Amino acid sequence: MRLSVPRKWLLVLAAIVASLSMVLAAICVSSLRGPGRGGSAGPGAPAGTPPSVVFAPGVTSGNEDLDAFIRNFIALCQRGDYEQYRLCWTAYGTPMSSERFGVIWKFTRKVVINEIVPVPPDVKVMHPAYIIRGVAELDPKARVPTKDVEVMVQWEDNRWAIAPAPRLEREPAAPPATDTAPAPPPDASAANHG
Repeated sequence: MRLSVPRKWLLVLAAIVASLSMVLAAICVSSLRGPGRGGSAGPGAPAGTPPSVVFAPGVTSGNEDLDAFIRNFIALCQRGDYEQYRLCWTAYGTPMSSERFGVIWKFTRKVVINEIVPVPPDVKVMHPAYIIRGVAELDPKARVPTKDVEVMVQWEDNRWAIAPAPRLEREPAAPPATDTAPAPPPDASAANHG
């Protein structure tokens, strides 16, 4: 019974990562279209208008095949082609639902791809992989105006595939939770000795 709780949280975490990965992937795909080839969808844009996707100056993986895969993936996401999106997803995980895919595109206005970098050597991955990082500008009606997004692109089964990005330590970690009582405040112990 104890194993089911961690597994449930792992599945929930995997679903969240998959959703965030899709946003970044959509951002990457649209940004590769380049200036003047995809319109910006402002707040008044009709439903289904793809977000603009742009790459920050100089952003490339350095691998022509990978860059072509990313461009194609972005284009199919902009078209709303969920079936092709699923085919690009890793065979080692479950992609987000078609409903979630549609919602993400509905509320994303612009994506800026800031970085395409190899997964650091200290991170254990099953295949050669790259992390794509970007920022999504969301619809003004969304809870937050922008969202940092990451997705991984990995070589598997003789093809590139989209996968959730591994959790990397980018910010200070939160203190670990403990089952013990909190320590008394510093002046409480001084009051006991004086």
